[in-house]
Amino acid sequence: MKKGIKLRLVSVLFLSAIVLFGMDTTAHATLNLEIEVNVPASCAVTDTDGVAHNYSQEGYPNSYLAVCALAVATENGSISGVQLSNQFPSLGLFVSTLNAVIADPNSQYWAIYQNGNFASFGITQLPIIAGDIIMFQLHDFSDNNLGDQVTLRIHSLVPIVVPVVGSGPLLTSSNSTISTTVNPLTIPVLPAKPVFDIQKAFDFLIGQQEDDGSFGEALYTDWTAIALAFGNNQSQALKLVRYFGESKITGTLLTDFERRAMALLALGLNPYSTNGENYIEKITANFDGKQFGDANEDNDDIFALIVLQNAGYGESEQIINGGADFILSRQRENGSWDESIDMTGASILALSFLNQNEKVKNALIKAENFLRQTQRDSGGWGNPSSTAWVMEGIWALNQKPEDWRKNGNTPLDYLATMQDADGGIKDENMPNKIWQTAYVVSALSGKTWNGIMQKFEKPEAPVAIEIPEEAVKKQEAETLSVKKNPVAATFGAKSEKPKLKNSAVKNTATAVNAVSDLLPAPKTETKTQNWFFRFLEKIFGF
Repeated sequence: MKKGIKLRLVSVLFLSAIVLFGMDTTAHATLNLEIEVNVPASCAVTDTDGVAHNYSQEGYPNSYLAVCALAVATENGSISGVQLSNQFPSLGLFVSTLNAVIADPNSQYWAIYQNGNFASFGITQLPIIAGDIIMFQLHDFSDNNLGDQVTLRIHSLVPIVVPVVGSGPLLTSSNSTISTTVNPLTIPVLPAKPVFDIQKAFDFLIGQQEDDGSFGEALYTDWTAIALAFGNNQSQALKLVRYFGESKITGTLLTDFERRAMALLALGLNPYSTNGENYIEKITANFDGKQFGDANEDNDDIFALIVLQNAGYGESEQIINGGADFILSRQRENGSWDESIDMTGASILALSFLNQNEKVKNALIKAENFLRQTQRDSGGWGNPSSTAWVMEGIWALNQKPEDWRKNGNTPLDYLATMQDADGGIKDENMPNKIWQTAYVVSALSGKTWNGIMQKFEKPEAPVAIEIPEEAVKKQEAETLSVKKNPVAATFGAKSEKPKLKNSAVKNTATAVNAVSDLLPAPKTETKTQNWFFRFLEKIFGF
């Protein structure tokens, strides 16, 4: 009996202890630091593998990097035990330990906040300015705040100071993890980064133009036309106008028609009626109500949307919505299209004009994250062509390539390293060199392909004219009169007839206007038409 009472008493005490001490799951802060820092323009940090990384605010006089704020806070002793991991190089360094508080890699991470909002970038890419508040907060993978936090208040940005030979060190450190020490006996001079010479690239492309105005095969000619359309290359553009007015594309793929339509739009030529071809109709005829062309591919859908939004089609039309829905359905979980950097950049451009749509908005965010994660330390995406297509997406997001930095390098820095001595992109195969250079020149224009292409409206449908029965009888009588007296009918008075609008010439091409201005007026006494009028006749039928 007594033994049973004792066991029950022990159980009650044990349960009470659990209630008092074990059931409280509220996080208790063990770390809560608030530090004011003056951030240097550059810093060096060492990751947990012992690899050194250098960071600088290169080219950004009004914004520095958050990693340097943490570096100087460590340097002046305000915080210790800082560790930075490079476990995922594509994402940059991330904080794994602050003041000896370790984030469990299996369940926790240090979240970064900038001015009260979740930061848009990691610590090595996050730009900061004076007055910013950067907070590191320990979270679990469900994003619950675990209580530990470090707040850095950015008091000022310290400009680069050149040390005087023989003076003491500007900053010293005994901490081997993070260091901003400058050698006082030398004046560090960073080598100037190369800059892409766009005029030299234009000169290279111009030198490849053939006598007929083309640049070889249709693939190379079309992309080069887009590149030359935005520059001050009137003579070469006019040769292209003449070439397109006298030749037809021989390809049969939908993407061939889409690419040619882009080239025509870039030069200001009517894609509905150039040399007797209606390239817009060729595109729309391949829409099955849900998608364009091959149902197993999405590149034809992506470029269909790019073309049609410049050819009078709006977001309220089924052909646009259907195409957009199909493209959205093809996005991968990681935010890419087809695991392709190129197509992801092009998809952003194709969908960006629908960015008020919530699904599109979310898709663009996922695509941007994919591109940021795949950017390489060089600043590019593996090759000039892919980098140029990503830049199309960056411009479409209303962002600037110079703001996309990886390891201190931007896409512009990478492209500059890929320019050959002749101005083209480095490639031993000349057709590919033309192709890649055209891509890069377009990307460096500061405009998307949509921005380079001119806008055309859809042609107006012909108006059906009802002819009264009396007029029909009168016409029959006149016809009979002609048969009886053809001479009188030929030289008699002319009757007025209703004129229909010619929708094909409603949008007069800028390039054609330029040709008209440059060429001399034809002589009235000659019956031979010059190439310009033959050209107009072929395009517009007059």
